[in-house]
Amino acid sequence: MAAREQFVVAYPDGIGRGWNDGRSGVNGDADDVAFIAGLIDELAAEHAIDRSRVYVTGASNGGMMSYRVGCELSDRVAAIAPVIANLPTELPCAPQKPLSVLAINGTADPLVPYNGGQIARNRGEVLSAALSTQFFAQRAGCNAAEPTVEEPDVDGNDDSRTFVTRYDCPGPVQVSLITLGGAGHTWPGGVQYLPHFVVGGVSHDFDGAERIWEFFEPHTRN
Repeated sequence: MAAREQFVVAYPDGIGRGWNDGRSGVNGDADDVAFIAGLIDELAAEHAIDRSRVYVTGASNGGMMSYRVGCELSDRVAAIAPVIANLPTELPCAPQKPLSVLAINGTADPLVPYNGGQIARNRGEVLSAALSTQFFAQRAGCNAAEPTVEEPDVDGNDDSRTFVTRYDCPGPVQVSLITLGGAGHTWPGGVQYLPHFVVGGVSHDFDGAERIWEFFEPHTRN
């Protein structure tokens, strides 16, 4: 998709296969915010990237790191898209600028609870999916969420339905939550990478990467 749409994509690795996303005692104390900021600077210089069009997405721990980037690097990125991840309750979050956010969460996620609370294996606590997106909506000066819309059930065999909640936001800012009813800790449109009883099911109503790029593409940082 990056080749087709002509954008630069980078896949950074955290130390020890994890990110310091703000949960105390989880994934060490590496300064991953500084790492991401430095990576943006290096890639922008090397590839003549438009600095007003930098986006960050990730799944699970990477999704929570995306939230942290939104909290601490809103002056560097135009939009974030956390997937199967919620905002850690311990993370101080004070975005300097309004930020567009697209979150994608499954209601049957057995690892990162959709309604918030303790992550599996006592790996910290998170806000609910709704409160995570609502936080950024309020910081951006958005009004209340619009009525949730159910999208067509593209794959009737995946035991999942798609619901979209959008906030009424000023100017170019957009904050949305895509709720995958019945889906688990999985990438939408992806593979069943672990048994259903471990991670839950996969929604096949849309391709996650395509949907995220559709959200990112029109956004520029103010």
